[in-house]
Amino acid sequence: MRLVSKTQHIYDNTVQRQYELYRNGHVMGTARYLLEGNRIVFILCETATSCTPGEQRNFFLTVLRDAQHRRLEIDVTSRAMLAELRDRQASPAISRRHAGRRVPAQL
Repeated sequence: MRLVSKTQHIYDNTVQRQYELYRNGHVMGTARYLLEGNRIVFILCETATSCTPGEQRNFFLTVLRDAQHRRLEIDVTSRAMLAELRDRQASPAISRRHAGRRVPAQL
């Protein structure tokens, strides 16, 4: 596992192909992905009900920034992550895909 954020306790579990958010030693959130060459697709992202909306937002944004830092083309099909990104503005390197339609996104 690769440490992504020490302060937020986020790891990239490359064996299970998911980012994991930990709190007090327990997994509180996961962001599952498919990695195809230089493209990453976030297929299922969820957090525990005990996570605050702020923790969820920070988790999703941190994993997206990590993928962006790795210079990967990013697609998102997870409804939870799409909902979080809906009103955000950021880099043109990120695209959102939902129902087979690609939409430019910003972080």
